[in-house]
Amino acid sequence: MDAIERAIARISGRCGKSCYRVLHWAVLSARDQFPGELSMCRVYQDTARRCGKSERAVCKALSRATKDAWEYGSRTEMQQLLGHELYEKPSPKDLITALCQFAGPSVPQVAYAVYWSESSTQYGIWGRAAETGAYFVAAPSFEAREAAEQFAERLNQEQMPIERCVTLFLSGKAPAPLH
Repeated sequence: MDAIERAIARISGRCGKSCYRVLHWAVLSARDQFPGELSMCRVYQDTARRCGKSERAVCKALSRATKDAWEYGSRTEMQQLLGHELYEKPSPKDLITALCQFAGPSVPQVAYAVYWSESSTQYGIWGRAAETGAYFVAAPSFEAREAAEQFAERLNQEQMPIERCVTLFLSGKAPAPLH
């Protein structure tokens, strides 16, 4: 059980309800946007994709989870999670934001690193997506190892999705390395 599931179990009313599983997926989706302003439209879209439901079904499930937690769950735990006294049911967005804050930053989606061949004097970049296991390898394009390492560090900081990185490299529009 991860931190998000533990937090949901602490506040939930009837934790066996399927709406709490959708809430868990929504928090995972929202963590990709966090700590910026949360776009619920993006959360609905990404959650629907992750759990195989329609956006409308996701929206309804999140409303049910929030209502169920409010009516049958621990208000003390919910107030502690949200960090203030509650006089009315929080919105699904408020609950998801609080769960994101509680769970902390997400594990990097993609890990980029430098690769090189002993037979070559140039360095390239490779990346691996944690969720899908997809790989990305860019042909050697750096003569200095330090430049390649700085570029890999930049990609790790930006957490550019593998698909976007592949598209940019193939179109010749890859981000410029750090200088």
